[in-house]
Amino acid sequence: MSIKPILFNTEMVKAILAGKKTVTRRLVKEGTTNKFLLGQCIAGDKKDIGKVGFRTNIWGGTISYINPPCNVGDVLYVRETWQDDRLYSHSDTPGQYFYKADKDIKCEKWRPSIHMPKEAARIWLKVISVRVEKLQDITEEGVSEEGFGFVPPCLTLVSEDTYCDLDGPCTSPIKYCDMTMKELFGYELWNSTVSKKDLNEYGWDANPYVWVIEFDRCNKPKEGLHEQKRND
Repeated sequence: MSIKPILFNTEMVKAILAGKKTVTRRLVKEGTTNKFLLGQCIAGDKKDIGKVGFRTNIWGGTISYINPPCNVGDVLYVRETWQDDRLYSHSDTPGQYFYKADKDIKCEKWRPSIHMPKEAARIWLKVISVRVEKLQDITEEGVSEEGFGFVPPCLTLVSEDTYCDLDGPCTSPIKYCDMTMKELFGYELWNSTVSKKDLNEYGWDANPYVWVIEFDRCNKPKEGLHEQKRND
């Protein structure tokens, strides 16, 4: 069992806090390309269980294994956009932390999530399953578990909680009305996490392999658990 950091943007932090997000997908990326990926390989050696196998070349060869970013039983602490009150109180000792995901919190200058220390973490997650699949294999239920909610701009609000289709074609460059929720997840959420230069390889249309990490909220673990240092 290890303690590891994991990054989430503000909207996904809100979804976790609201109990709407219980799964995250992360690229299987470590120096390989999709055309060499064989899929999930369960090796006979216990240490290789759950790793993903890659062919060394397109003509065959040996299989090497890539470790998942976390394992069942690991505890993840969420790094989110944050600030501490030393910026305002001019104190040398840490005090209350502020988080961008909270309501009614205003801050002149936020610190990026990548710089948030473990002691500032307020959200702890226990990994309950890890698997590999193609990105577009996500189901409608999976979209919901990702905490994704989206109202296309081609719908019009007719009451407090009811929408209806506009007459005529959508005005958006992306034809949201014709998309499933999984496609909306892909184009609106997933692609927003991928740099433009990498969209051809890792965007929704590229359909890359991803780690599917399922988690539950948990309490901060007691001291003494092993923490693996990562460059997340």
